[in-house]
Amino acid sequence: QASRLFTFPTLAGLLYNACLIGFLLGARSYPVVSLGLGGLAGVMAQVLALAVFARRIWPEWGIQFKFTHPMLKKVWKLMIPIFIGTGVAYINLIVDRVFASLLPVGTIAAMNFAIRVKEIPMGLFAVALSQAIYPVTSLQVARGETTALRNLFSRSLETLWLFIVPSIAGIMVLSQETIAFLFERGAFTRDATIVTAQALRFYVPGLLANASLDIVGRIFYSFQDTTTPVKVSMVGLAMNIVFNALLIHRLAHRGLALATSLSATFVFLVLLEILRRRMRGVEGKILLRNLGKIVGATVLMAIFLVFLRPIAKAPWGYLGAVITGMVVYGVLVLLFRPRSSENIIAILKRIWGKICYKQPS
Repeated sequence: QASRLFTFPTLAGLLYNACLIGFLLGARSYPVVSLGLGGLAGVMAQVLALAVFARRIWPEWGIQFKFTHPMLKKVWKLMIPIFIGTGVAYINLIVDRVFASLLPVGTIAAMNFAIRVKEIPMGLFAVALSQAIYPVTSLQVARGETTALRNLFSRSLETLWLFIVPSIAGIMVLSQETIAFLFERGAFTRDATIVTAQALRFYVPGLLANASLDIVGRIFYSFQDTTTPVKVSMVGLAMNIVFNALLIHRLAHRGLALATSLSATFVFLVLLEILRRRMRGVEGKILLRNLGKIVGATVLMAIFLVFLRPIAKAPWGYLGAVITGMVVYGVLVLLFRPRSSENIIAILKRIWGKICYKQPS
């Protein structure tokens, strides 16, 4: 990633899935053991594939173990807050599970399934985008290119929102249909679908903040500041506990999901404000104006999806509704022209030009 090579490292992730599925299929009688061994084999296969790939690209690089290297001290100093921050995230998860254990049996499983669905757009867009910009933002900070950093950060957030906002609307409108399409089979009954969809509807409002935090966090890391996100996350953890205690009685599992969304939104807004002051602006007016265009296109798409809900109850109908919604949103984006769509439109024009171009005879 530091060398801006992203394709092969991403494809290497498929090895993890291949090993996991292979072990599960090959040892069906021992599902728990095969799950553990498949995960372990998958990670080892990824590391091996990346090591071989790196060796072929940079044959002059060797592996040297120098634990006294001066950069290691700096690396460890920056890593310790990240360890703590990761711990805060897991504590947050544990707290939610503790509260969920006070509710009827199956609540924890329903919340886990809802979180998995919420993570799909995050994995597709937020993680990919944050990894792609990180080498550039680090270089810009090192060179003191504040204006360029501010512009890249603003454009990255807006590009993320271009995909995340319609995902939120689509999941909200088709929450029950989405859960049924993905999970409703075998022991996953209709009642389980309803409970999971209820949790999903309250997790999704926090998706914009959760996804944006991937990019915001990378900007802080570019400044070699790994402590500020941890401090704000700890405050968010405290807020989550308070909201859980307040909302669980009235909303049950939906309250726990809403508490997570509210605390994530708080953390995002606080960190965004800190970055705004540090970078002397984040092009806020431009961001809000283009966010308005994205929201406008999303609302019209959501209204369209409402009318398609009856056919989305069947698997093929659900796929048809989703594809239709994507097409409608794409057309609306072309009409509204938010800034984040400029590059996408330019790429589509180049592709169309190549298709239509004919060599002169």
